[in-house]
Amino acid sequence: MGQVDDLHIDQLFAIERSVKTFAELKILRDEKSREIILRIQTKLLEEHPRSRSKSLKRKAIEYLMKRWKGFTLFLDDVRLPLSNNEAERTIRHAVIGRKNYHGSNNHTGAETAATHFTIIESCKKNEIDPRQFILMTLKKIAAGEPVLTPLEYAKSIRMPDVAHAV
Repeated sequence: MGQVDDLHIDQLFAIERSVKTFAELKILRDEKSREIILRIQTKLLEEHPRSRSKSLKRKAIEYLMKRWKGFTLFLDDVRLPLSNNEAERTIRHAVIGRKNYHGSNNHTGAETAATHFTIIESCKKNEIDPRQFILMTLKKIAAGEPVLTPLEYAKSIRMPDVAHAV
C-alpha cells in the first residue's frame, strides 16, 4: 500500500495547490481528485481481504472505510479543505501552552485561556495585531463603549465607512 498511496495523496495536494479560484478547484476536484479518490478506495478494498484480521493495516483500512463519507466530503464542497493541517497548526500553540503550564488548574482559568487563544487566533486570521486589538478593547471597556469583534475591528480599520454600519 505505502508508496502508491503516498503518491495518490501527494497528487491530491498538488491539485489543491495548483488552483487559484473556487471555480477552478471545483472543476479539478470533479475531473482529477475524484478519480484519485476512486483509485485509493479500490486499492483499500483490494488490500482489506489480504490483510491479517488483527493487523494494524486492516484496522487502518476499516477505520478509513467507516469514515469514507467524511473523508471524501471535500469533493462536493469546495469550501472544505483537503486536510485539517491549518486548523492543527492554529491550535498547536494552545496545546503546547497547556502542556507547558500543566493545565489551567481550574475551570475559570481554562475558560480564560481558551478566550485569549480564540481572540489571538481570530486576530491573526483577520490580519490584525492581537496586542493592538486587545489594547483597543481594554480602552473601550474602560470607557464604557461597545466592544468590537476582531472581524468588526479589521473591517473598521480597512473600510472606515463600512464600520459605522456594523
